[in-house]
Amino acid sequence: FRRCPACRERIAEDAADLPAPIADALRQASAMEAQVVELAWKRLRRDPCHRGSEAIQPGGAFDGRPREFAMRLYAHYRCEECGEVYFGGERRCEVQEPTASASSKRLCACCSAQQAGAKCQRGHDPSFVQWKCTYCCSIASWFCWGNTHMCAECHSSAARPERPCRGA
Repeated sequence: FRRCPACRERIAEDAADLPAPIADALRQASAMEAQVVELAWKRLRRDPCHRGSEAIQPGGAFDGRPREFAMRLYAHYRCEECGEVYFGGERRCEVQEPTASASSKRLCACCSAQQAGAKCQRGHDPSFVQWKCTYCCSIASWFCWGNTHMCAECHSSAARPERPCRGA
């Protein structure tokens, strides 16, 4: 994030020799980076699969650096509708991402729920909507690629054939 493409060194937004538009863009990138780091850190603290990882324990690869571990672990995207940054799954899933269709937008939970027409009668935040698996209609427990909900069975299967809805 915010690294020189040639040498991979971090670009400082407060460098005096930068033109104002570039310095402004870097300041905005810094603010977004801080937001993503905080989201990743919050996700790690709630994630039962990774919050006790050996990597962040004393002597682990990320000893004393849980935020850096979280940034390596999780993917975040900018919502194509509202512009907010949101959790989009684990980075390890990105290598398995299917070819996105032209109609497949990356939307935060709130915008995705609104687009699907989900609305709580009591006025609760639409980001708490429970999703069904894209492939089989079971209750989804995974969210990958910033736009796909999956049940545990479909997430662990590389083939992910679409199956008829089981009425879950």
